[in-house]
Amino acid sequence: MPKQYPYYMPTLSDRPLPDDILVQIAKIVRQFSEFEFVLNLHLCQLTNLMPYQLDALIGTTSLSRRISMARKLAALRDEDVFTRLQDDFFKTGFRQVQSIRNHVAHGTYIGTSVEKGVNFYYFLTQSTTTDTKDRIASVVECLGENAIKNAADYCQANFPLFQDAMNLKPFREKLLQEGLQRHRKAHPTR
Repeated sequence: MPKQYPYYMPTLSDRPLPDDILVQIAKIVRQFSEFEFVLNLHLCQLTNLMPYQLDALIGTTSLSRRISMARKLAALRDEDVFTRLQDDFFKTGFRQVQSIRNHVAHGTYIGTSVEKGVNFYYFLTQSTTTDTKDRIASVVECLGENAIKNAADYCQANFPLFQDAMNLKPFREKLLQEGLQRHRKAHPTR
């Protein structure tokens, strides 16, 4: 059954997001950024490409698509680490947290409501839906403060485990050392 959206909105206050919620949102966005970086490094390992070459190849490919690429490339190499992560990591709340991240990172905050002492934050998304009369409406997602805090906690607890499982620390250090070396076409020192 498709998601049903109410045809009414509660009265929203236009007060800004509280600082503690902004901190939680920043944690979510930052952890996802780090996760995408680590995933790109893993793709570099699997393809024997440098990060700039991978960026030229995949560009702004979505996170879901990059996860799929990594899973397929790992399967070609008979690496079961990514397959195990697929079961353990990506199926335990990852999609829900990714959805929350998309709402807070790409949505437009439009207001807050309070119900039974709990704050709910509303974000206008890029998505649209049609109602029974074929009218198009923008989708507004409502996130409770606990949902945002739980998503931030999930990111901080689980995303570092991904990098550890992928054993990327030596690869990151190697890239850092290569980046610090003088380029072969650079001017000689005077």
